[in-house]
Amino acid sequence: MIFLLDVIWKPLCVIRITALAPLGLLVKLRKLKIPNYLAQWRILMTNKLGSTPSTLLEIAGGKFNTLDWSNCAVVFIDYQNEYVDGAMPLGQAGTNAIANARLLLDKARKQNAPIFHIAHHGADNGNVFDPLLSNVEIIAELQPKDGETVIVKKNPNAFHDTQLQALISAAQKQQIIFAGFMSHMCVSSSVRAA
Repeated sequence: MIFLLDVIWKPLCVIRITALAPLGLLVKLRKLKIPNYLAQWRILMTNKLGSTPSTLLEIAGGKFNTLDWSNCAVVFIDYQNEYVDGAMPLGQAGTNAIANARLLLDKARKQNAPIFHIAHHGADNGNVFDPLLSNVEIIAELQPKDGETVIVKKNPNAFHDTQLQALISAAQKQQIIFAGFMSHMCVSSSVRAA
């Protein structure tokens, strides 16, 4: 069993700790003096060769539902220029994320799934996500096409004070795929609200 500890205060740092049980990990975390609130950890079980990870759902004996594109909507959150050439460029990681998002967008379009593009707008004060600046625009690689809905949000949660819930309900889709920048903020907030 391998425990991965993603340390928030030290970006891109992953500490690998081998332990026999979650209790063993907690003991080791205390010895490292890393408070729980500073760390996220996820458990990856491995097969006999040690190469196939499992999710917590799989470890608990649960199964993922099969994706049914005929019953699916896709929500793209905050794929905006602010993260490409604005105040918060994501560099190569952003480029990779955009390429993966483009694959998902192409698949959703081929499957005729309802597609929702969410764009964050802040205050018109010259700072990040200023709606008067071009950095709030959706990036070129993921530009919406006719028939795809663009929703402007002013909060991290894409459902808060927007018509997203009503539009998804009207589409009568039971499965939603979320993709976006800043999974720890806007994507996470939106998924929890869904």
